[in-house]
Amino acid sequence: MKTAVGNHISEHLTGAVRELLESLRGYSGANRDGNRIVRLEVKLPAVDPLAWLAARSGAGLFYWRDRKGHSEHAAFGCADELALAPTDSPDILTRELHSRFGYEAAMGRYYGGMCFDPKRPLSNDWRPFGTLHLVLPQWELTRTGEESILACHVAEGNLDAVDEQSSTLAEMADLERMKANLAISKLQHTPDYEAWQQQLTRILPTLSASELEKLVLDRQSTLIIDRPIQPWSVLARLRETMTNTYLFGLSPQPGYCFLGASPERLYARRGTTIASEAVAGTRERGHTDVEDTEREAELLSCDKEKREHGFVARHVADSLHTLCDEVTTDQTTQVVRLPRLMHRIERFRGRLKSGVDDADILTTLHPTPAVAGYPVDKAVGELRQLSPVERGWYAGPVGWVAAQAAEFAVGIRSALVTPKRVLFYVGAGIVDGSTAEAEWQELDAKLGSLLGAFTA
Repeated sequence: MKTAVGNHISEHLTGAVRELLESLRGYSGANRDGNRIVRLEVKLPAVDPLAWLAARSGAGLFYWRDRKGHSEHAAFGCADELALAPTDSPDILTRELHSRFGYEAAMGRYYGGMCFDPKRPLSNDWRPFGTLHLVLPQWELTRTGEESILACHVAEGNLDAVDEQSSTLAEMADLERMKANLAISKLQHTPDYEAWQQQLTRILPTLSASELEKLVLDRQSTLIIDRPIQPWSVLARLRETMTNTYLFGLSPQPGYCFLGASPERLYARRGTTIASEAVAGTRERGHTDVEDTEREAELLSCDKEKREHGFVARHVADSLHTLCDEVTTDQTTQVVRLPRLMHRIERFRGRLKSGVDDADILTTLHPTPAVAGYPVDKAVGELRQLSPVERGWYAGPVGWVAAQAAEFAVGIRSALVTPKRVLFYVGAGIVDGSTAEAEWQELDAKLGSLLGAFTA
């Protein structure tokens, strides 16, 4: 992929910003409805969205790469936002979304997501992110192939904020010089291995004796840092290595960023068509193609992995039948291979019923048994009582929503960067037949795929 480099980047961006400002002033001068938000955009040669974000400062930065790596999006500033409190109902989200997308020119994407469990209070580390927060950015840079688009959203007649930001929008950062290169000597795990063993000793008998058939337990690994982390350089490293994964980064205020490389789609909507999937069951990749094939066959034939994956597939299928007039599936479970791991996956497609919106989809599909357990409601209740890990946005929906489309990943394989520490989050599905040692090793394998992006 060719990308504009050196002074050419600034030249192209400076020209694009100037063109957008001129268009916006002309549009404002037409004296149209001052409450409407206008989106204007200009094309330019490919510019690295992560290098562009790394040169930004302030609140409201977002990065998104689709799972196939076809497009990248960088968002900066706030033209409009949608934030909900834990006590707000999904009906409020529906009303707010309809008010945003109720006119024909609603082309922009609102980026963001929500926490895993709105009923669990957020810790100080997670409080800057809120319960649910979706932002229409003031500025958006999209790269697809060898072309970029710089877009601006602004309320008609309100150009002051755009003018203030425009003078620095051509600046780009050198990601190579900003790499984290942390020396990681020791991580503090919560729970540690002894507490993990005790957890499973208490939980496993209940899985065979009660209605709870699966519970997803988490581990938080804490790294104390002595200097600020540049999250966009971490994502640049993940971009080089992580195939078949969504990449995301959300920074609501300086010093804080939730980032990750998730293999799991919650859903993608195009018009009234929806796609979702069941992802569960894990094996580490082999060192050779022969080992990969052997481990893939083992993953597909293992009774424990079949049961763990089956809970997720059942939930996704039932949820889509609630939302859709028709639902189809591949009928066969396949394996998706990541750089270090492989998982069982079954894909679903449907056509949404009339009147179903993204608020309905989010509240029906999330959380899945892949990140909570089965049955879901009982599992979430157990986690509130038993888990020492405060998930925050870990395992919650992260992505974007627009009038005619939306896409959300499940925020796993992720980390929370704060001014003084980095919190890494991984989880494992516990079912009848799980062992503490095997599940702990799975947690280590999942952490390893993310940890390397922070180190030399």
